[in-house]
This record gives sequence, structure tokens and C-alpha cells, in this order.
Amino acid sequence: PSGLGVVESRATIGGGSLPEETLPSRAISVRVADQAPQAIAARLRQHAPPVIPYITEDQVLLDLRTVPPDQDVALTSALRAISS
Repeated sequence: PSGLGVVESRATIGGGSLPEETLPSRAISVRVADQAPQAIAARLRQHAPPVIPYITEDQVLLDLRTVPPDQDVALTSALRAISS
């Protein structure tokens, strides 16, 4: 089934200085019927502007901690584009 959901996640604090440290966060889980997570992620990366998700446990996730409010419209546009 297709759809969006909100799931609990763990956001990485930093890459170089704190690679093991995480914070509790929330993520949007993205599912598109008959599409593998890798295909969904690729379509999001190809959108203009690109949306960079991550895949964990066969789920495509977009951590909301990394999306500033001024990018909400662009994110909504990308999610609509991949669902059609």
C-alpha cells in the first residue's frame, strides 16, 4: 500500500566529531505501492530540489529534524510527485 506515516527515529548528531551520538526524532515514512524502497529514494533524490531520504528496515524515511520550515512546500511537492 502507498502512504505516508510518522515514525519515531534516531537522528545522528554529527558525522565527524560525534558519529555515534543520536537524538530522538521523528521521520516521515514513505511507501509507494509496487515500488522498492531503493526506487522511492532514487525518485526523491532526482526531484528538483532533491530530497535526501535514508532507508532503514525496508522503509524510506525523511527525518523532520533536517527539514527547515521554509522547505515544507518543496518537500510536499516532492512527495506528491513520487506518489503519482
